[in-house]
Parts: sequence; C-alpha cells; structure tokens
Amino acid sequence: MRAATIHLPEKWHFESKIEWHYNWVEYPLSYSAHAENPDNAEAYFQYPMVRLDSTEVAPQFRQYDKSRKLPPGSRLPTGALSGSPQPPMQALAMFIKNARPNVPNLKWIGQQDLPDLAKALKLDPQSGQHGVAIKIGYDLDGKPVEEAFFGVYYISQGANAGVNAGMIKQTNWGFQALQSMRAPAGTLDQRMPMFCVIAKSMFVNPEWVRLSKAINEKMLADFNQKLKQGYDELRAAQAIMEQTMKQQAAFQANFDKQEEAFRNSGGVDDSYLRDGGKRSAADHWDDVIRGVDTVNDPGTGGTTQLSNLGQYHFTDGFGNYRTSDNPNYTPEQAGEVGSWTLMTTAP
Repeated sequence: MRAATIHLPEKWHFESKIEWHYNWVEYPLSYSAHAENPDNAEAYFQYPMVRLDSTEVAPQFRQYDKSRKLPPGSRLPTGALSGSPQPPMQALAMFIKNARPNVPNLKWIGQQDLPDLAKALKLDPQSGQHGVAIKIGYDLDGKPVEEAFFGVYYISQGANAGVNAGMIKQTNWGFQALQSMRAPAGTLDQRMPMFCVIAKSMFVNPEWVRLSKAINEKMLADFNQKLKQGYDELRAAQAIMEQTMKQQAAFQANFDKQEEAFRNSGGVDDSYLRDGGKRSAADHWDDVIRGVDTVNDPGTGGTTQLSNLGQYHFTDGFGNYRTSDNPNYTPEQAGEVGSWTLMTTAP
C-alpha cells in the first residue's frame, strides 16, 4: 500500500523508509526520507518524529517502582526516549548535534520562531505546538554548505487519567514534521521556495491513515489491558498496606492504654479478694488487656463490656449498643431508630 506521495525535481534521487515496531505502543511507526540533487549539494531530509517521555511516580507508589533508571536519551519499553523537557529552540539544537555529528567547520548562523508552521504543514493540533527553525553552516566534501532545520515542537501531560490516575505524572514532548533543506553556501535562501514546494506537497494516503490508526488502536487496547492488571495489583497491595497500618495503629493505641493503666494501678492490687466482689484497679487492667470497656447498662441495671476501640458507648435499653470515637456522634443523628442513652464507665 502506498503510504504517501511527495513531489520532487525530476532528476533528484529519492529514498524513504517506514518501520513498524509492534512492541512500542507510544511510537509504533517510524518514517524517514531524503532526496538529493545529483549535480550539487542540494538535498531535502525528512526525519522520524522525536518522542520523549519524562515520568514521575506518585510518592506512595515509589516503593513498588522496580524499573531500572535509564540515562537521558535511552529507549524506553514503550518506544519513546527518556528525557526531561527542554525549551523548543534548545531541543532543536540538541537534535541537530545528533543529526550532524562531527561535521567540519560547523557554524550556527541563525534561528527563528515559526508560530504558524504546524498550520502550514497541515498537522493535527496538539498541546503546546511551537514551530522553530535553525540554520547552520558546515563543510561537505570540502565545500561550504548551509542547512536549515525545521520542526514543530509539542509538549503535553499524558497517562495521568484512567488506570494511571493519581499514580503517574507523565510529560510527553518532542518534535513533529522534522525536516531540513541543504544547499551550497550562499544559495539556500534563493532556493527556499523550491524546498517549500517539496515540504507542502507531502500527501498521506487516507487508506494508509485508516490502516495505521486501526493498528495503533489495537496495540493501545492490548497495552492498557495489561496496564490495568498491573495497577489493580498495585491498588490491592496498597489497600493491604493501609489496612495493616490501621491494625498496627489500633494495636499501638491499645498498648498505650495498657501502659497508662499499669502506671496508674499502683502495682499489683489484690483488694478484689477482700471487697466483696467490687471492681478494682486490677479489673480495669484486665479490661485493657482484653480490649474492652466495662460500662453501666441502664437497660439491665448491671454492667456490660464493649470494645474499647471507641470512647463513647450508647444503648437503646433493649440490648442494642453502638460505639463511636466521635464526641459529636449520636445514634439518632446516624439514622438509628429509638431513644439512645450514653453509657457511663463502671467504677
């Protein structure tokens, strides 16, 4: 299937390449092309899209992040490159250094902001689009040439919703429509109209667009399904950890009550052996150990033992009890039926 059509001077040589990477969900398709004039140094280059990601995991999930920390520029499992966002002009200069390494007599001639470049190239709107251009000079086969690089910078926040909500802050950034035009020194400006015709002549086959879109959507759906399974496991681990922490906090609070009761008991108290069965400090110490409060029960005229995880105990006089840690709580306010009485601690 023909992916695209581009118009060039008839005698120019042309080469292009399309690559699919079915395991790169963020960058599955790579396209590049270049055309050259056989009579001189004139050339037109189209470069693959540059896609970079910067990812920050939420603090509460960093303990689960076992991924290897890659240096800037490394290829990530999703196909994007790792790298913190850079300003558009600085980022384009970095690309040029990688695209033209070690060229002799490199000169930085000028730079320009092109706010309408994305519109001129009929690109789909994206967040943070910003067109930029940089012109350089260098020697090619011993002769001076000039080359102008153009690109549409973009930056957006991605993967921060859906299964990733509250877990990952991801910044996607890079360049679309990266291209450059080269000509012998002193002739580039007058040849720019011809180069602009080449750039604007690029026409993508709609059938190819539909096919590539369907492939992308299938890859993304499979990836998100696996991603959801992973985050479901993370959420389960987080819930278990939070429950364990709550249990530890309850145990610590109970232990603190035991320690306070022991300090206030005056040591071992055997008065309960001599006082006709009345409650003593030893009884209160026993309550703390067993995690209960002994309270007066107006419904029976005696006492009842209830969990000490709440400070306030209520009864409706018919053997029903409610406990809360909230000093402003009443069962009536919580929608309970009947008349409820706050129970007092048994001496």
